[in-house]
Amino acid sequence: MAPEWTESDRHTLFLAARLIQQVWDDDTSPASRVTSATEARHLLRECGLTPMARRSLQWEIDRGEAATERTNQRRASSRPRSVVSDPRIAAAK
Repeated sequence: MAPEWTESDRHTLFLAARLIQQVWDDDTSPASRVTSATEARHLLRECGLTPMARRSLQWEIDRGEAATERTNQRRASSRPRSVVSDPRIAAAK
């Protein structure tokens, strides 16, 4: 999922990691564990780290070189083009 994230997602991922750490920490009270687990679950879903979140974001997990190649092709095709044609102009001709 990391290729899908941007720098702005970093804070959310660190927060999710901290909450998960609190869930497994023996010094955390049971009530705080429940609260941390609930919030971590929401953050993990927001970051596309659950199966249902990936499905709703239409992300697929691929493996190997073919996956890297497809990711690079997708990113290259989504880059803004320097010249964008206006379909209204082409239709008027």
